[in-house]
Amino acid sequence: MNDGRRQGQARHAVIGRRTVALVLCLVVFTGRPWRALGAEPPPPNLLPNPSFELVEPPMPSTESAAAGTPASPDLYLPRTWNVHTQGAMTWQCPDDAAQAYTGSRCAHFKGENGLGTLRYGPIPVPNDATWHVRFRARGTGTIVGGAYDVLPREWRRLPNAWPFSLGPDWQVCEFDLNLPEECRQWLLDLATQGAVQAWIDDVLVTCPGMVDLDLPPRE
Repeated sequence: MNDGRRQGQARHAVIGRRTVALVLCLVVFTGRPWRALGAEPPPPNLLPNPSFELVEPPMPSTESAAAGTPASPDLYLPRTWNVHTQGAMTWQCPDDAAQAYTGSRCAHFKGENGLGTLRYGPIPVPNDATWHVRFRARGTGTIVGGAYDVLPREWRRLPNAWPFSLGPDWQVCEFDLNLPEECRQWLLDLATQGAVQAWIDDVLVTCPGMVDLDLPPRE
């Protein structure tokens, strides 16, 4: 009886190992684990510059233009993202892989007070599906996720907000967004709250059933 049970367990172990090996082979050859497992692929990230790798120099100040001094590479702006600071808040886009979650750049806000905002949009709204927003962040203080309804004459702040308390390790910050029925375009808003030193990277925006919107930039 014991010998039969052991033989049955051994057969199950071999079958299990073969199944795992087959899935791993499919993943290696296709590069798509969801296809190997027969699952639907995840929705595409609709943001084309999610990790802030594509940058451009900021507009020169009066002083730097007069002196002919170029901006520091850490002060370059991620293309098509809108960055704004108020008060004592400072901004950098450090070209340093040690500070980023992936790649070589990330967004960095630091200040004892004031406000820093990182915005992307407007993003077109073709249906009434629920949007999903996810990003990586670390540091101290709080980052608040939110959105605006982009109207022809104004941006209307949507009532929901999602605060995330940061720690020393990279963490996933995510929320689901249901837009007003009449909304046709919206704007993503990531903002500091109070004293903060925050690093942000790998921003993801998805919507079920939607394909890549071909938003700029591409290079």
